[in-house]
Amino acid sequence: MLAERPIKKTWSGWWEFPGGKIEPGETPAQALSRELKEEIGIVVTVADKWITREYSYDQVDVKLHFFKVTKWAGQIQPKEEQRLSWNNPSSPHVSPVLPANELIFKAIRLPELYAITNAEEHPNNFIALVANKLQQGLRLIQIREKVIKKDLYVELAKKIIGMAAPYGARVMINSDTELAYTLGADGVHLNSKLLHSLSDKPANLIVSASCHNTADIEKAINKNLDFIVLSPVKETLSHPGLVGMGWNRFNTLLKKHNMPVYALGGMQRADLKKALDNGAVGIASQRSVWVD
Repeated sequence: MLAERPIKKTWSGWWEFPGGKIEPGETPAQALSRELKEEIGIVVTVADKWITREYSYDQVDVKLHFFKVTKWAGQIQPKEEQRLSWNNPSSPHVSPVLPANELIFKAIRLPELYAITNAEEHPNNFIALVANKLQQGLRLIQIREKVIKKDLYVELAKKIIGMAAPYGARVMINSDTELAYTLGADGVHLNSKLLHSLSDKPANLIVSASCHNTADIEKAINKNLDFIVLSPVKETLSHPGLVGMGWNRFNTLLKKHNMPVYALGGMQRADLKKALDNGAVGIASQRSVWVD
């Protein structure tokens, strides 16, 4: 649901998600409930805290708190004589949209869990693990296997792509755009080296990248990638001795960038709330996701 800003407000004629300013003494959730009642006439009954970002409008810095509102009471109606419009996140049909809101069109299509394959550690039952996780709701998988031979990698990728399709799950190929096209994968995930050598974003693919610093993030934004993975948050088994950046640094790196971000590096299911609280759309995992 998008609302057009009324004539008397700044940025009039631009479209945005309904909401407004936090008044003194209010929490973000309280402000959400008040604003939605005032603007579109509903009483929020279920709203989950989601993404937080900082943005500058006309040299004014604002902190934006996005929520997912899944239940409400009352009929949606324009209470401020503004136009309202339901839109498909994949192809919004109204414009122009306030710049900070563009992040949401990318993020809303992403699940909270991004799984990275680890067939090396589960050689006898990995396909069964994938099948089980798909049944449990896994909807985004990156095929990343650095030690198996190319023909075995291709065979594994074909199997997982075929398994994922009936569930509507999307499959990313690690660092090989041509193979992603050949196999009919949904996308390609670039390492930071490939990210910085990228001239144009591959067409008709979801494109993500591994990022570790501000330069990486800005390159991903410049190339209009769909999302990034920021790491390492914690120390990992794959990079022993490499100290993680921690949640404070993670939040500092992403909070002013208009890009969906997954947290990677030692992530467990229990870290999901912490990741969301620090601005991520979810967590990425190569190990715990297959055994939790």
